[in-house]
Amino acid sequence: MNLKDSSLEEFTGVKAERGEKNQIVFIKYDMNIPFISFDEGMWDYFEPELNRRLADLDVDDSVSARVRAALTELLPAGMCGVEDVAFELGMSKRTLQRKLSEEHTTFQKQLNNTREVLALHYLQNTDMSANDIAFLLGYREIQIKNRNSRRGYAYDE
Repeated sequence: MNLKDSSLEEFTGVKAERGEKNQIVFIKYDMNIPFISFDEGMWDYFEPELNRRLADLDVDDSVSARVRAALTELLPAGMCGVEDVAFELGMSKRTLQRKLSEEHTTFQKQLNNTREVLALHYLQNTDMSANDIAFLLGYREIQIKNRNSRRGYAYDE
């Protein structure tokens, strides 16, 4: 951000200051002011999932968990490559692979795990077709192949 740009200051009424970290600091008073557009119904819808994700963050701050979280957001956009996730996490592909190796895992294992968790979520909580789910998981098409898969399903990438 250009500190000479006054649009942020005009919008917030606060002058931006250069610091050692990128951050926005709020005073407690401001945090207790209700949103103008607050919608109790929407909050009731989103709050359980937000609380679940916060609990996951508290439990596991490993690179593997960060990869799975990034994949959860990137997969529906068709971005499921190691390069996509490395960029999202702000590191090089090689650094990501090295850090996953230090945790005795691989990117492919994390991708497969994330796809499985999301597939189960979609199957249990939505009425989406298998093809729609496959698309959201980054597959081009779904094929049932009992001979070629221990789990009874296989996907073409």
